[in-house]
Amino acid sequence: MPSEPRWTRRLLVAPVRAVTAVPWAAVWLAVALAGAALWVTATRLEFETSRNALMAAHSRSVQVYRQLKSAFPNLDAFIVVVAASHPERGKRFVDALAARLAADERHFGEIVARFDTSSLEGKKLLLLSPEKLGGLAAAPGGFPGAAGRLA
Repeated sequence: MPSEPRWTRRLLVAPVRAVTAVPWAAVWLAVALAGAALWVTATRLEFETSRNALMAAHSRSVQVYRQLKSAFPNLDAFIVVVAASHPERGKRFVDALAARLAADERHFGEIVARFDTSSLEGKKLLLLSPEKLGGLAAAPGGFPGAAGRLA
C-alpha cells in the first residue's frame, strides 16, 4: 500500500467503522437529515415567476419597466405607434400588423388598430403643454389663422 498520511486513513476508516458498528444509528441520522432537508425546502423554497427576476435589477430596461408599471399600474397592453413617411403605406402596415396579431388569439386577446379621435376635434391643442405650444408658435410657419392668435 502506498504511503498515505495516517490522518487521511483515519478520516476515511472512522466513519466506515461507526456505520458498521451501529447501522441503525446511521439510518436514523440519514432519515433525520432528509426530514430536515424537506422542512427547509418546504419553508424556504420560493418560485420566482417574474421574467424580471432573470434580469439584473439595476439594468436600464428593468428600471424603465418599473417606472411605466408605477405610472400605469393597470395597463396590460402594448401600444404601437407607427410613424411612416408615406401615410398610406403606414396604414397598410398597421392593417397587416393588426391582422397578424389578431390571428394569434393565444397571445393577443383584443386588437385595436386605430383610435377614433373625432371626440377631440377642436380640442387637440389642449392636449399639448404650454412649452410645446410655444415651440410650435416659434417654429417656421408658426400657427396659421386663429390658432396662432391663441398660442
